[in-house]
Amino acid sequence: MNMNIQTSITISTAHFVHTANPSSKCRRLHGHNWKIFVNVNGNIENDGMVMDYTCIKNVVNKLDHKTLISEELASKKDIDVHDIHVNGKHYVLPVEDCIILPTPSITSENIALYIRDELQKIAPSAKLHVKVYETEGSYAEI
Repeated sequence: MNMNIQTSITISTAHFVHTANPSSKCRRLHGHNWKIFVNVNGNIENDGMVMDYTCIKNVVNKLDHKTLISEELASKKDIDVHDIHVNGKHYVLPVEDCIILPTPSITSENIALYIRDELQKIAPSAKLHVKVYETEGSYAEI
C-alpha cells in the first residue's frame, strides 16, 4: 500500500555562501534556524512503516549546531581544524564543530538536495520531497 508521511525538524547551523555576489551579506559567516520538512511517498514495508522517522531525523540532525562547509573549501591538511581562506577572509574552525557537505556552496537549495540524496540512499524507491526554510518566508524545495 502506498502512503505519504511527513515530518518537520528545526536545526541551527552557521555557514557562509562563498559563491554569492561580492556585495551580498551572505558571504559573511552567519547562522540560521532552518525549518526542514520532509515528505516521503512509498510503500508500507514489513515493519509497518514507509520510513522510520528516526532515519529522517538522523540525516537532518547530523547538521544541527555545526558550521556547514562546502567540500571544495574543506581543509585536507590539518586533522584538528579546517583552515579556510576564502573571499579575503581566514577561518580556522575545529573539525568537530563542522560538517563538510558535498556541494559547491552552502545554500538552502544545496541543503535540500543533500538531504534528499542522503534519504534516497536509505529508501531508493521512495519519492522524496524536501523543503528547507532559511527564513520564515524563504525556502528551497525539491
